[in-house]
Amino acid sequence: MITDAEDIKKLCLRIGKSFKELSSMREMHTKTLKEITGTEYPDANLHSPGPRPVPFMELARAVYLASLSPSNPAVSYNCKERHVRPAANAFATHVGEALDQMRFEEESGVAVTNAMHSMGIMKTGIDASQEVAFGDTMVPVGKTYARSITPFRWFHDTQAERWHDIRFAGHFFKLPLDYIKSCGLYENTGDLRPDADEGQVKVMSDVDFIGFLESASQPAASADKDFSSLEHMGDVTLMYVWLPRSKQILTLSPHTKKLLRSERWHGPAGGPFRLLRFTRITDRIIPMPPMALLRDLSEFANELYKRMQNQVRRLKRLGLYRNEADGLRIKAAKDGEWVQGDPSNVKEISVGGVDQTVLQTYLKTEDLISYFGRNIDLQGGLSASSPTATQDKLLKAGGSALMGLMLERVVDFVTGVVSDIGEWEWTDGLSEYYIIRRIAGLELPMLLTPEMREADYYTLMMDVVVHGALEKSPQARLQRLSQIIQGLILPTLPLLQQMGTTQKFIEHLAAAADLPELIDMFATDDMRPPETQETQRQSPVTSRENVRVNQNAEGRGRTNQALLQSLTRKE
Repeated sequence: MITDAEDIKKLCLRIGKSFKELSSMREMHTKTLKEITGTEYPDANLHSPGPRPVPFMELARAVYLASLSPSNPAVSYNCKERHVRPAANAFATHVGEALDQMRFEEESGVAVTNAMHSMGIMKTGIDASQEVAFGDTMVPVGKTYARSITPFRWFHDTQAERWHDIRFAGHFFKLPLDYIKSCGLYENTGDLRPDADEGQVKVMSDVDFIGFLESASQPAASADKDFSSLEHMGDVTLMYVWLPRSKQILTLSPHTKKLLRSERWHGPAGGPFRLLRFTRITDRIIPMPPMALLRDLSEFANELYKRMQNQVRRLKRLGLYRNEADGLRIKAAKDGEWVQGDPSNVKEISVGGVDQTVLQTYLKTEDLISYFGRNIDLQGGLSASSPTATQDKLLKAGGSALMGLMLERVVDFVTGVVSDIGEWEWTDGLSEYYIIRRIAGLELPMLLTPEMREADYYTLMMDVVVHGALEKSPQARLQRLSQIIQGLILPTLPLLQQMGTTQKFIEHLAAAADLPELIDMFATDDMRPPETQETQRQSPVTSRENVRVNQNAEGRGRTNQALLQSLTRKE
């Protein structure tokens, strides 16, 4: 346990050094954001040097998020011990409600977005406002939370090559000074001053990293000093530090370099933080995000496009003449009118226009952006990439394989966070959960007490089904309902009616597919066995005919090739 004042000062200085060393990650994050926002975003800190007429980066991010951004997952527990199964099933319902209350879908979406630019970070824990005695230990009392941590407030041990080898990790946060002194959770608060206080600035100047900390903690500070001071008056910047080797959580002041609070870590074995990294680098914790891979290509493509814009603006169509009289007569003539003159004395020419080499380079760069962006146009359904529908389907399946690697990272990340949330809720020895379960169309209330949760959490065998954002659209849900009804329910309905397990089958199917509508659609009264033999002979399976349809639209590559051939054709 680290409690010595000198050790705390050394730790603060080490955190400050690591925070500086992570400036490259924050800079990478900011550069990719600027490539997306261009000059249109109102935040001056995110203004790019020039406009972005073709927002390739925003297109790529929108396609990624449409495929990867998770919704609230469906949680279930497959417990082998029969006497624990009722509590495990009820607890699964409670975890789903807890995820809704903490806005897990929004927080996880922010983490996925941050991972596009640098690294996604989620923190779980108990938002405790007080502690109570539980045996010989003090236990925090509050609600479980899951929050996304911005990379601009994050720090970790930069000397470690792997995440499991770090000595510390954490983030900066702000609290009102009056709350810090009155809540009773912190000590050594006498020297704390608000961040906007002049006396505090003098103390902060002794810390070598505080300059960057100020800019990171107030990225959108107003130019009006009076308004900025009034807005942040009373707030104090603190550090939340996790020490995995000593299983300790520290709250430190970067200004006074003193320990404000120390507590033993009683949460998940992996600690309070989960990282989402799409492209991992060997012996490095900081990943290479997808947006960073496209930034150079996007900058170059926009530079070429702006050059073509200038060339188009300089495009002129002029008429030249040798004989002034012939030229004036042709100029004054109307369309279709006959005039007297010598055709050799006049000629129409074009000056300026798009350079063919620039256009060819731009089209090739556009293809490279889609290529290295994991076929973003094909994944986003923006255009056909092959002459036929079958070929386009095969290409999309191949592109989905690359996107599938990113989706696996998201699923593992969300599963880990949900597992941590479930462990916090299950091991809470003080809280009782009031749950309403729906069984066979009935709503059954149940009280889940701590005594019912005495089994080890990891014996519950949690199963998490993560659904993407596209699957939440009405069109996607309608398609899934249609496929399940035609492919599963109708073919097996006669057999299920004879066995008497129809309702149970529908309930499990609705839970696995995250379609509670199935339970309402197939109520028990509506699924009685047919009474006549004629009805029983009717097969629920209908015949289908698959017709191959060719798409008229050509792929982008074929269109670009035809355009270039027309431009370079010799006369």
